[in-house]
Amino acid sequence: MTELPLPRAVTSATLHHLEQLIDGSSFGSILLDPAGTILWSNAAAPTMHGVEKTADLGANADGALMPRRLPCRRSG
Repeated sequence: MTELPLPRAVTSATLHHLEQLIDGSSFGSILLDPAGTILWSNAAAPTMHGVEKTADLGANADGALMPRRLPCRRSG
């Protein structure tokens, strides 16, 4: 079995660069923690959801941003 190399450490500069790339995207992106709490969104996300700013999205994604059950198609 071939072992995959460990990922390099992520620096704050790398995260800042990634944030700049995502923020400049015309696609709405929202960062959630495992509990569904909204941590960050890019500029396009509030517009995509019909609000003016990230705070207007609410505190978490419970039901408002994500449906309770995602549609799933399974091949048989």
